[in-house]
Amino acid sequence: LAQRSRALSYLLYALQPRVMLAEMGRVNGIDLYAEDDCALCRLVDRVSKGLADPAYFEQLTGARQQLDSAGSSHAMVWLPLLAQACPDDARLRTLVARYQPFRARRLGGNLTEIFMHTRKERPHAVNTQACHHLWR
Repeated sequence: LAQRSRALSYLLYALQPRVMLAEMGRVNGIDLYAEDDCALCRLVDRVSKGLADPAYFEQLTGARQQLDSAGSSHAMVWLPLLAQACPDDARLRTLVARYQPFRARRLGGNLTEIFMHTRKERPHAVNTQACHHLWR
């Protein structure tokens, strides 16, 4: 929040590695999504709501939010990973459809292609608590 006018953009950027790590944990039998009473889910919910209406962040920071690249497919590359963890979540499927194709140079290029080949369930993957705690 110290980034004031860019607070929402910074939180959106922070979701990329956090969801990536949580998904790595999930497919290896560790539910990092559930940590700290599903803190990551709360962050996803708050950022998603902030993209639709940044008033919450503007009130909190006292600054109008600059959302120049927020909401681009590059900024939303965490969505298909979370959608893999919660395949029955219609809201996630809608968001994935809206923002694809997903491309991010720092995370491997054309992530839509990569994600298409990683959809099958891993033998140690856990059924995460994230699916039950999103969109509180």
